[in-house]
Amino acid sequence: MAKKIETMTQIGEYISRGANAFLVQEYKICLIFITIMGLIIKLTVDQKQGWGNFATAISFWTGSLTSIISGFIGMKVAVFSNYRTAYKAQFSLADAFKVAFRAGCVMGFALSSLSLLVLNTLIIIYRAAYTIDPSEKDNLTTEHCPADAKYYECPQAGDSLISSVYEAIAGYGLGGSTIALFGRVGGGIYTKAADVGADLVGKVEQDLPEDSPRNPATIADNVGDNVGDIAGMGSDLFGSFAESTCAALVVLASAGHQRFYTSQFACSDSVKDYVDVAWCSDSDAFLFYPVLLSSLSIIACILCAVFATNIMSVNQTDQIEKTLRYQLIISAIFLAVALLVAGYLGLETPDNAYQMNPAGLNKTSINNLILPVEDGFTIADGAYYDLTPGAAYICCLSGLIVGLMIGILTEYYTSNAYKPVQEVSESCKTGAATNIIYGLALGYLSCVIPVILLGIAAYISHKTLGLFGIALAALGMLSNLAVSLAVDAYGPISDNAGGIAEMAELGEETRNRTDALDAAGNTTAAIGKGFAIGSAAFVSMALYGAFITRSKAAPYNVPASDAFVITDVQVTDALLFSGLLIGAMLPYAFSAMTMKSVGKAALEMVFEIRRQFTDNPKIRTGEVNPDYERCVSISTQASLREMVGPGALVIITPLLVGLVFGPRAVAGLLPGALVSGVQMAISSSNTGGAWDNAKKYIEAGKLKDGDVIKKKGSDEHKAAVIGDTVGDPLKDTSGPSLNILVKLSAILSLVFAPFFQTTGWLVCPLNENPPPNGQFKKCD
Repeated sequence: MAKKIETMTQIGEYISRGANAFLVQEYKICLIFITIMGLIIKLTVDQKQGWGNFATAISFWTGSLTSIISGFIGMKVAVFSNYRTAYKAQFSLADAFKVAFRAGCVMGFALSSLSLLVLNTLIIIYRAAYTIDPSEKDNLTTEHCPADAKYYECPQAGDSLISSVYEAIAGYGLGGSTIALFGRVGGGIYTKAADVGADLVGKVEQDLPEDSPRNPATIADNVGDNVGDIAGMGSDLFGSFAESTCAALVVLASAGHQRFYTSQFACSDSVKDYVDVAWCSDSDAFLFYPVLLSSLSIIACILCAVFATNIMSVNQTDQIEKTLRYQLIISAIFLAVALLVAGYLGLETPDNAYQMNPAGLNKTSINNLILPVEDGFTIADGAYYDLTPGAAYICCLSGLIVGLMIGILTEYYTSNAYKPVQEVSESCKTGAATNIIYGLALGYLSCVIPVILLGIAAYISHKTLGLFGIALAALGMLSNLAVSLAVDAYGPISDNAGGIAEMAELGEETRNRTDALDAAGNTTAAIGKGFAIGSAAFVSMALYGAFITRSKAAPYNVPASDAFVITDVQVTDALLFSGLLIGAMLPYAFSAMTMKSVGKAALEMVFEIRRQFTDNPKIRTGEVNPDYERCVSISTQASLREMVGPGALVIITPLLVGLVFGPRAVAGLLPGALVSGVQMAISSSNTGGAWDNAKKYIEAGKLKDGDVIKKKGSDEHKAAVIGDTVGDPLKDTSGPSLNILVKLSAILSLVFAPFFQTTGWLVCPLNENPPPNGQFKKCD
């Protein structure tokens, strides 16, 4: 036993060192990029806003560094737990499950808490920094208030420049998503280059077991699980949380053009006397409601996280997926209560307070918030939403329910306990071609119900609270972030444990237990990806609403005649429709680049593995250890090299479109990328997950041809391995990265909206400035 423990810890150390080395190299490149990007934001966005400082740039750097830390925390937790899970699997399936799931919980709660702590700290600092000093009141009023402005539309001493604060904080979400993009793409290329090479040469050509120590790529494959599925996924979901919260804050703070003053409520009934109003000190507490939602959600997840490990018992392999499914359902029930409580705590108004509506709706309401209805992205006369705890709860609950249903549907389409994956396994009887046909069909079909559910939730949320309702639906779906991260991280940890068990030769029974954990892990990973994609749809929609809201008014210190201002969004508009088509094309171009990158990196890996087997036949017999470090080096160099192109496509495209064609073209680009990207991401992730579990279905001896059981080494198994190999870049590189493309394009456009409004170089030469259809700016 002592020898086995020593071997396990040594293998774990190899994996840890490889993951550390890759992340250090990746983050060095990221640090160079974010330094340059932050300076660009300073010179374009912050300068255009007239702030003369680094407000947005600092929040961008903060979000980037928090995302890097999130990825590192996730990786450290995973490499600390993988060999411990393998050790426990020698004795008990239940103990191994507890170690893997509790490790996921540590990651989930650490990342959720860290992201919330940093964001809340940033908000407090910025609000203090942007509070108007009484001595500066006159200058600010003269600078920002037109001559015909009403009293309550101008900044007052003690107020915060509220819209400025939250627009600057939007850089936090941009920083998180930027690192997530490189983490997902770079980590995905790394892990799939090793995985594809190990499968094609090790399994198909050399007929070696999965994760065999005789396979030169096996260490690189296990390292990839940590840098792609753990570190990349941690940064991804951190980015979703940051973006959804920033979108909610920007929309809420900008509703009704309340750009400068935060005092929504007067503490007297003199609502017609705007000059002598007594403002309530806590009248803007409702602006912390989005942050309060996330805070109570973490508490609810902590209370129910013990369910999977302390209440349910996992003694049989068929209980693993059931326990994880029940964990998601129980957490959703707890969260449904927490979201309701958050509404009553966060949307309470001062006693006997009268709302001074900044949109001039001439509406007052005691103990109730109202938001102006946006009709064609202009304020509709006399129309408003009641921002009550009940209305906010409807929006949050719709997102939470749809997120849970997408998770359950993903399980149905990717678990080999259900008919869809079993059909894919059956198709392997006639070869790899039919396996691939069935897998592609499954992925396409799996888009139908989730997209319909997203559409229903979006409709309900928008009808209830407009653009802010969409943002709340995103927060409702992400309220389950801590548990979803735990369930998702469980998969790669179990996968690593299986690899360590095979390399340390812990025996067939131990390997069977880790295989069972891994099979459930493939499903939970698919559920996590489905959750990330669904939340990305809402987050992107909310960010799009924030972009439109921001683009309705000229940047500060810029006259309306010198800025492109969006006054309406019509699909029939030629410039907008052109942007829509380009946006719909982006996911296809991005997927092509990432898949080709995996192919090129895998090609290098295949040649290297073949070379080692050819040069030293004793590797095949186990007499000599392979050169693991060479394969790790190939994956590292290839992924760092190949992640640049897809990353540049996502970042440069919206910047270029906005710079040349102005915000109206970007208003078409974003929904095009959203509609196309979400469906392609769901299809890619579910297809790859189904092929993987179809292979494991055969490896478990569940596929029969008459009375003959088809197992490892059979023709059916080889066909399944080919399908799994094709699906690897779909489910672990292109699919998960597409949701970042959708989110990053939107948050990037929101942050750079003021810059787009003052450039649009070809709008005037193309005569694409016809008021009142979309933009106002005098063309010489």
